[in-house]
Amino acid sequence: MRLLQLSFPILKTTLQQSRDKRRLNTLRANKRVNLNEPGKGTTTVIMDTVDKIKEGNEQVSNEKFYIPLSEPIVSSTTTKIKALVNTLLKEKQIDAMTHKWLNQGQNLPRIPEFYTLTKIHKPVRRQTYRFR
Repeated sequence: MRLLQLSFPILKTTLQQSRDKRRLNTLRANKRVNLNEPGKGTTTVIMDTVDKIKEGNEQVSNEKFYIPLSEPIVSSTTTKIKALVNTLLKEKQIDAMTHKWLNQGQNLPRIPEFYTLTKIHKPVRRQTYRFR
């Protein structure tokens, strides 16, 4: 996988910032390029989109971590959660306000999206020691 890491110093002239923004916007417009700002956004990682998709497919294909489902389980899980929350209310383990809050987000279940996170590993610095 080819990664290009750019770090931008915090203090720049307005002209330099304007050029950087134009360059990044040009890269964002290119569908073959995937831009990420991992961490606190001080570094921009430029990755080939094909490589990014390949990496994601490799992760999902590893059945040690991901097992394909025969059908989506969102609806059945939502039904189970609603039943559990209703039981908790009946048994007075939660109050009406908590019941309402827990059921609010259950109205429109959706299938979760898969995404990957780009990780940046800092280069290992060699340290020299002086022995006397």
